[in-house]
Amino acid sequence: MTYVFPDTGEGGYSGPFHDYYLYGDFDGDLPTNDSGGGVKALITGVNPSSAIGQFNPDLSGVLLKPRRFNNHASLENAGNQYEERGGTANFSSYLSWNAGYKSCMLISPRHIISTRHDKTNRWNKDRGYGVGVMQFMEKDGTTFNVNTIDAGGYLGSGLDSVDGDYIVHKLSEEITGRDVTINNVLWDSSKTPGDPSSQVVLNSNGVMRFFTEGGAERNDEITGPLTSPQPLFGCDSGSITFFLHKTEGTLMNSGFQSGFRIHNDLTTLNNYLVSEGYSGITLLSNADLDTSNGGFYNYRDFNIPALSNSSTYTPQFFNNGKKLKVTITGTRADGKKTKPFTKEIQITATGSVPPNFTNLNDPVESNNPFSNSLYCSPGTDGAEISYIYGSYYLGFTTDVHPADESVYSRYGVTCDAYVDVAYGSTLSGEFNSIADFALTKDSISGGGLVAYGGTNFEGIRGIAGPISFPNEVAGQTVYIRPNIFNTLGSTQGDWYELGRAITAGRGSTFTSFSFDNYSPTAGGTMIGTAAGYTAIPEIGTNKIQNLFGLGGLTVADIRINGASYVSGITFSGPTFALKIPSDCPEGASLGILNIASIKYTNPYIIDGVGVTFPGELSGVTYINVGGS
Repeated sequence: MTYVFPDTGEGGYSGPFHDYYLYGDFDGDLPTNDSGGGVKALITGVNPSSAIGQFNPDLSGVLLKPRRFNNHASLENAGNQYEERGGTANFSSYLSWNAGYKSCMLISPRHIISTRHDKTNRWNKDRGYGVGVMQFMEKDGTTFNVNTIDAGGYLGSGLDSVDGDYIVHKLSEEITGRDVTINNVLWDSSKTPGDPSSQVVLNSNGVMRFFTEGGAERNDEITGPLTSPQPLFGCDSGSITFFLHKTEGTLMNSGFQSGFRIHNDLTTLNNYLVSEGYSGITLLSNADLDTSNGGFYNYRDFNIPALSNSSTYTPQFFNNGKKLKVTITGTRADGKKTKPFTKEIQITATGSVPPNFTNLNDPVESNNPFSNSLYCSPGTDGAEISYIYGSYYLGFTTDVHPADESVYSRYGVTCDAYVDVAYGSTLSGEFNSIADFALTKDSISGGGLVAYGGTNFEGIRGIAGPISFPNEVAGQTVYIRPNIFNTLGSTQGDWYELGRAITAGRGSTFTSFSFDNYSPTAGGTMIGTAAGYTAIPEIGTNKIQNLFGLGGLTVADIRINGASYVSGITFSGPTFALKIPSDCPEGASLGILNIASIKYTNPYIIDGVGVTFPGELSGVTYINVGGS
């Protein structure tokens, strides 16, 4: 028997619509209370009737996770939502069936990748198929099992990356003779403003969640999306996340809920895979993708409601000015289908043209020092700059967008905003891809464009977003030109000189770190020095954090370069002064978390390069302080 959760209507959930997989019978009696765990149903195939079934997505290279009665209320907010929906023993709720296993995917015929951070990397356990056994699915729906390597309690002996928050494990043998996708071409996207894609996330219970190009979860607009808040569960980090591209097909990503970030440590990963005899990972960016046929499928492509037997169709706001194609097929009395009849209907464009720009000669800049820079990326000897830091944030105020009469329960039309980017004295070096500024849509009230940038642009109405500069732009003068368009017209601003791009630097590096004094007395000073320090550019964002005191030492009384210590205090250069308070009692200790406490950062390595200390004990270094 093939099992799909019924269309209960709970939270907008519909099994046939939201379930990516089909499931077999449960292997035990359904529970009657929250202690009835362990009952599971194995995956038998892909649900062809789901919201994305028509696009034939390929998830053959991801771990199959059974649907089991488990993980009902692992977090407080989840427990509250369950109680509101019938209690944690409500086995009929789709929220009560969560695998509770980490997601992973194949990146070679013998390697999988998963998140590192949640202490569940000991994979030598039963994941529904026996101890140390994993299951995958071929493209035709055939499932197969593979064994894992048990190395000291861990799956395999692969690569452990702190910077990328990923861990790579090995299978007991190479997968051969199976029509399964090896995910070595991935979409380099973290759902940031500018991503021209709609994101699909496969939750721990096998239910699909949909996110727009701007990264917001869709829980309105069209019948079908989940309307109630979706609680988070253990092992949701790094949930299978994918995008559907019209040329490249299914492109995987791992950014959901702090998933692994391959781009942070790509070189290390690729060097490891090559050393194992396999090709490395290729990350595709916007510039790498063919957009001639429309690029990515949009969330709205997944959700065109069927007309069914209704004789009317009410357009949604995003249908404004577009054509509606209706195909009708009849069934004769003898059961035979009639020839399809297709008609196109032009939906009237209602609303106002985009507003005008008002202060073109005075654009609003971010107040975040990381965000206002013309650093180029990548450097020849450094890491690639983050998509947020080491780029430029810019806002242009506009006239108020007219509040037109309500159109399909919305005011006005949606305005899209972007900027053209060019460089050089003749503006000839124009970027192939524009900086597309997401979340600059018309507000529901029609009160104007909503600025992206959060507190960095509080109260500003206009365009704002990140622009990343390639290495070849270094030394050139950069210019930008703002644009707003909708179905009724467009508004283009003038070219604005941004400034001269700075030569690419490198991430923070050093050869060793030490204090000049590991036994300071009360009132004494410890000078911390990173030998061989290089951080180009140096922007004063190195951090000291996560210090703690024992034996009467109050860390708030510590002075860092003369200032009171607070976790996350910043400094410049390779050295800093740490002064112990003069009233520090004898026998007190200063606790320093290894790696996490002192970080050297710049736009190239925003998470920082952490230091190590002599005398490390379980990740913590204890330094005796105080007394006289």
